[in-house]
Amino acid sequence: MEKVGFPPFYNLMFLCDYLFWCYLFWCLFCAFADDPTLDDVGTGVRVHIRSYDGLEFSVTSSLYQENRDGEEEFSLPEIRETIRLHIPEKGPAWKYWVQKIQDEFDDQWIASRFRATNVKETRYFTYFPESEGQWSRGSIIPLYQWHENEGRHFFTFLGLDTTGLSLLELGNLIADEDRNEYVERYNLRFVKEERFGDKNVWVFHGKLEMEFQGKNIQTDYKLCVLHPQNMIVHWEGSMGEDSLSYIVEDIGIFEGICYPRRGRFHQSQTMGLVGKIDYKFEVTDVRRYSSELLSNWFPEWPPGTSAQNIGTGKITRIPPSERQLAKVAKIQKDMLDSYAITPRSTTWLVVRITLVIIGSALILYALYRMSEKRKKDPA
Repeated sequence: MEKVGFPPFYNLMFLCDYLFWCYLFWCLFCAFADDPTLDDVGTGVRVHIRSYDGLEFSVTSSLYQENRDGEEEFSLPEIRETIRLHIPEKGPAWKYWVQKIQDEFDDQWIASRFRATNVKETRYFTYFPESEGQWSRGSIIPLYQWHENEGRHFFTFLGLDTTGLSLLELGNLIADEDRNEYVERYNLRFVKEERFGDKNVWVFHGKLEMEFQGKNIQTDYKLCVLHPQNMIVHWEGSMGEDSLSYIVEDIGIFEGICYPRRGRFHQSQTMGLVGKIDYKFEVTDVRRYSSELLSNWFPEWPPGTSAQNIGTGKITRIPPSERQLAKVAKIQKDMLDSYAITPRSTTWLVVRITLVIIGSALILYALYRMSEKRKKDPA
């Protein structure tokens, strides 16, 4: 018996009809689904930030910065950073940040800055080159203090620091009782859901109107939160020609925890004290540090450091290392060699003196001829 089926045309029509009803039900679901609230997103971001507790990040980065006049302040093409975090359920996070640069003297990587706090105490270190003839400086402050203009950038990508009117405050710095006032002030609102690579993000927009130097200025903000991981992957603010932008370009996963693997920060600012900033980073390693480090949280003072305890006034000096003494000796030798008289420099000195004598003689001879001519032919 011959099998009878529907013509191909009817099969195609049934397929299109099926897809239409699926799309219609999806639209209805999206239309009646609740938009994410700032309270829910803020809670989720705080939970995600706490997942960084106990982690240590090794980061390779670069930093370029100008002053407000557009002049270069410094350029560090390659930096190695080490970041450790201890995030208790209540209170500020313990932070550990060491920045290393490559010394031109012997290509060794040396600590140029570090900042660390266990909330009860904060320590700062700044390296000064041996050529400047002074000790590197360290400070011990008997309280929690964290200057956000130092080492802040990667912490901001983690959601632990803010800069200016950063919308990262949404995640972990605005108290619940202040949330409504904050939302109303910045007019934060959910806009849409969009794709971020192979993941979904919630997009929020906000704006702030304020008076600056007698002018009414509006600042526009954008905030993107990875969903459902609740990780901030992009935020930017713009005010006229000034702009700030943090962008996570790649996401890594360690023990099921999402973290920013690669990203960049750009600032183009003319109204503040700091000008253009470009910061790029890539995480090279993530690991869990030993819990024993919690009782020995601070880095050791590098050799050649003069550290002052601001609370007691006590000053501790760490003697220079043999490597630093050898570097100072080489600097002094190079300076002496630059002033030393060599056969080549002696020859050039004789030539210059001879040229000066000949030039002086020619000038005197010319003056003599002019005076003789005036005597023979008076005006």
